[in-house]
Amino acid sequence: MGRQSVLAVGAHPDDIELGCGGALAKHVAAGDHVTMLVVTRGEEGPGDPELRIREQLRAVEVLGVHDLLWGQGFGDCRVSL
Repeated sequence: MGRQSVLAVGAHPDDIELGCGGALAKHVAAGDHVTMLVVTRGEEGPGDPELRIREQLRAVEVLGVHDLLWGQGFGDCRVSL
């Protein structure tokens, strides 16, 4: 099977790696192109938002994820259909 493109989407920093970090690491190891999309910066959640962003960047590095995208214009706890 050829390389796959994988997109993981989470609402806040750390949602993706806590939910499916192992699966993403496995995709990276298999040579697949992995992208994370984090919709908000998590500013309403616990902890300092700047620290959460730094932790997200570190998680991308540790997992070997190729691209990190941030949602634009979505406030934490304010995303609606």
